Amino acid sequence: MFIKIFWRQRDPDPDTEENEYREQFYERLAYANEHFSSGMPGWKTDRGRIYIKFGKPDEIEAHPSGGPYQQKSYEGSGTITTYPFETWFYRYIPNVGSGIEIEFVDPSGSGEYRIARDANEKKALAHVPGPDQASVDSPNGYLRERDSPFGRIEQLRNLEEAPPVARRNPNDGVTGTPKPTTIRWTSPSVPISSSSLIIACWPCLRFRPRTAILFSRTVAVCRRPV
Repeated sequence: MFIKIFWRQRDPDPDTEENEYREQFYERLAYANEHFSSGMPGWKTDRGRIYIKFGKPDEIEAHPSGGPYQQKSYEGSGTITTYPFETWFYRYIPNVGSGIEIEFVDPSGSGEYRIARDANEKKALAHVPGPDQASVDSPNGYLRERDSPFGRIEQLRNLEEAPPVARRNPNDGVTGTPKPTTIRWTSPSVPISSSSLIIACWPCLRFRPRTAILFSRTVAVCRRPV
């Protein structure tokens, strides 16, 4: 029942037999596993997660071997030595913004690219004194606000948010009559108000959606059944 509701809510055209959203998801999943696997399934990697959530980027700048790299004007001056890295460009991502750049770096050379949380992560000699330390003519060291640590953190936080979904009535197109809310309390609980309590949840705990928020083997705040 839950799986039917989940996909039904995301179906852009419920009048057709196919669920285009679901088909797109599995196509992206297959692509991620084929192209981004590196000691783990592709869907678990940073590139795989971004691809599955937001689709193919509008542009990709790839430097699979690293080495000498002529910095762009906003990155600094001169040529530096880098690890293998890629920069993905998206013209627009809902709830994230326009002109989005996501940088992935492979410092180990193993093929596992990770999202760069710092603009200097791709620099192989960033912590080695010498001429490879490129200068940046800016008071705070960054010519673009998006490249600052706070700018990167904000973008990464937005990228972690779930993509927006135009939700429909979850019971539309789902056969069967919803059952009354029933919760079998099989775990220790501590009341915190007349309508809420804290419980330790185990898999045997049964609940109905939208009346309790429970997580297996965790502590959660749940509403008493009315």
